[in-house]
Amino acid sequence: MSRRRLSGRSNPPRFRHLCAEQLETRRLLTITVNTLVDEADGSIVDGDVSLRDAIALAAPGDTIDFSVTGTIVLSLGVLTVDKDLTIDGPGAELLTIDASGNDPTPADDNGDGTPVFYVNINRSVLVDGFEISSLTLTGGDSGGNGGAIATLSGISLRDVHITDNAARYRGGGVYVLTPSGAATSIVDTVFSSNTSRDGGGLYLDHVGSNSTNFIEGCTFVGNTAGRDGGGLYNVASAATLAISNSTFVHNHAETGGGLILFQIGATTTIFNSTISQNAADDNGGGLSNYSWYDDGTTLRHVTITGNSANGVQSGVGGGGIHNRRLDVSMSVEDSIVAGNMTGAGANVPDVWGSILASHSLIGIDTGATVVDLGGNMVGTALAPIDPMLGPLASNGGATQTHALLLGSPAIDAATSNMDMMFDHDQRGGPFVRQFGVAADMGAYERQTVAPLSLVVDSSDDASDGDYSTDNLTLREAIEMANGSIGPNLITFAPTLDQEVVLLRNGELLVTDETTIDATMLPSGLTIDAAGNDPTPLEVLGDGTRALNVDGATADGLAALVLRGVTLTGGDVDGDGGALRSVGNLTLDGVTVVDSHATRLGGGVFFISTLGDLSIVDTSISNNDAVQSGGGIFVNAQSGTKVTIDDSLIVGNAAGTGGGASLTAFDATVAFNGSTVSGNVAHTSGGGLSVNAAGGGLAMLSNSTVVDNLAEDGDGGGMRSYAAAGGEIRVVETTISGNSATDNGGGISALTYDGITSIDRSTISQNEIGADDGILASSSGGGAYLAARQGGVVTVTDSTVSENVTENRGGGVFIWSTNQADVRLDRVTISANVSYQNASGIDARSRT
Repeated sequence: MSRRRLSGRSNPPRFRHLCAEQLETRRLLTITVNTLVDEADGSIVDGDVSLRDAIALAAPGDTIDFSVTGTIVLSLGVLTVDKDLTIDGPGAELLTIDASGNDPTPADDNGDGTPVFYVNINRSVLVDGFEISSLTLTGGDSGGNGGAIATLSGISLRDVHITDNAARYRGGGVYVLTPSGAATSIVDTVFSSNTSRDGGGLYLDHVGSNSTNFIEGCTFVGNTAGRDGGGLYNVASAATLAISNSTFVHNHAETGGGLILFQIGATTTIFNSTISQNAADDNGGGLSNYSWYDDGTTLRHVTITGNSANGVQSGVGGGGIHNRRLDVSMSVEDSIVAGNMTGAGANVPDVWGSILASHSLIGIDTGATVVDLGGNMVGTALAPIDPMLGPLASNGGATQTHALLLGSPAIDAATSNMDMMFDHDQRGGPFVRQFGVAADMGAYERQTVAPLSLVVDSSDDASDGDYSTDNLTLREAIEMANGSIGPNLITFAPTLDQEVVLLRNGELLVTDETTIDATMLPSGLTIDAAGNDPTPLEVLGDGTRALNVDGATADGLAALVLRGVTLTGGDVDGDGGALRSVGNLTLDGVTVVDSHATRLGGGVFFISTLGDLSIVDTSISNNDAVQSGGGIFVNAQSGTKVTIDDSLIVGNAAGTGGGASLTAFDATVAFNGSTVSGNVAHTSGGGLSVNAAGGGLAMLSNSTVVDNLAEDGDGGGMRSYAAAGGEIRVVETTISGNSATDNGGGISALTYDGITSIDRSTISQNEIGADDGILASSSGGGAYLAARQGGVVTVTDSTVSENVTENRGGGVFIWSTNQADVRLDRVTISANVSYQNASGIDARSRT
């Protein structure tokens, strides 16, 4: 460096070589946030790095990541970003940023809070921009635009959950004003339960902008707009928007329940996507299109079904599509628009307006002007076309789809040329876009994939389409199996022995024939549903179950074989705390523990008219249900078969059937070699509640029912009810040490026009106990046998001993009418106690 002279004398000139000094290159930094506290102390070198300080002190281009998980509650207001930054979270299920800490009324969406982020990068050309990945944003309540994010500079979102935010005007979840030349990219992101006036989930504003924008692999669910665009509002003049592999479901608005497109000279293409079960009070239940020029909007391989529009103002509707300008057409290619609905104020279920259609299925053409470019199927009000779709479900991939059922007219009915832009259907790999002579209409490609054998090697709960080594999760494996015609096999890498799969993304849905086998792991594997429960230490019904086997599938009845797995942590508002099945189900060497349901089946819920249930060597313990079947609830119908062998049902609780509630209606339920112990019913059937009707048979054999309690009802060990031709058999079973406050300390057997038989069994040491300190006045310390209206009860080759009641029939109490029959043959009745009447046997009858 030269030194400046301070004297007034000048130096003589010297010749010097001209050179340029190289500037030092700055290395971009990664700043790691290590506290969940929202603070602004102006330092990131004090060992206490908050997100607010990291944003303030980062230089353009820096990355911010996290060494902590949990929730950052913003107590100091909105986070302002004025430079290019990347904020990279550890996972949307692991880190939440909650803006409600600065909201005086966090329970109200009244605009008196702030967004999570306000972004304004001040320059004319966006180079890198602001990027967010792998976290959840919630609690925003903006008095202006953008409930969680308001950005004037474009944005990039990947694997972000935008949930439960509100804005007074635009973008309940996110508001984006994209400058010219910039790009907005939103990938693998979920917008859920956000609300605003326009664009409940997302509002994209590209007016005067020639920006390019992408939405890929996203889900818009349960968002609400008071006016337009429940899931998405897109307004543009020269911009382009591409929406792919995304699902819009259960969104609501006055117009454009799923989404609304308002564009002048702009273009929007939606492909490989599903728009389902959205609602509009007026028009466009699924999609409302307001383009000023032809070719502004194109749909390719899109399924639009189950949406509704009520037409309360215009009387038009357009349950699926509302194309507002009659002089402008939108293109519908290789798509399905069918099965949509209107309310009382409208009469156009599927499409209103003009469409250029090719190789598409339109269910009902009322209200539509269809320009037929070939290959279409168009129904009428008198002859609608049913596309034969399965329910919206996780059929593979990151977003839900409607599968095409066998025989669907949409199969192989789309474009057959293979210069298409898509390699895969909405689900992504491995599901190819064309399988067969031509592609299928809609977002889903039905394909016969060879049964899969998948090895799960990650205990994470992601569904991100990354199936590489150490990245295949159980959720992804089940979704892939759902998309394959079974039987499919899922096993686990040895590294997952004793691992816990914590479900942060809700229940695992099985819709195909699949075996999940962890028996090769010496200590097994646990699936814990508590990861999606906001109050995991309380049983409030605000969580989810671990597994759901749904019988309504593309290929018939779902079937799950589960081996060597522990299910825990379920807390369901409904049925089946840990597992619910309406398909075929086998549990082999499974443990079901510590789960809760507000209705039926605290551990397991099974109901079927077609599927069978087999439970072998399984433990069901410490579960509870508010209504019935604390451990397991079974309702077998129409010829189905249920077998429960060599299993334990221990320490469960429910209103009735503390351990299990088993019903056979024109079906067979067999309970063999198992133990029912320590269960509690708040009313009847402490251990078991068993019912048979309609010719059904329920049989309990070689089992032990011991130490169960009916707190305020009958049947301490077991309450049975045989009616309408049903039969209940108890064979070679011990019923001992049980207690009830009403009839039947051991067993209460009620038989109306049915048959109950007890053979080669022991009923001992049961009692009718005291209720709230008052001695009980009910009957049958060991057994209460009632037969009416043609019912038959028989007890043979059995022992009834050492039972106690305060009232009648210390051993056995019999109640019958002259149209019924109760018989005891070769029964030993000894050492029973009744403090008021016959200690051994007391029989009463009436005509």
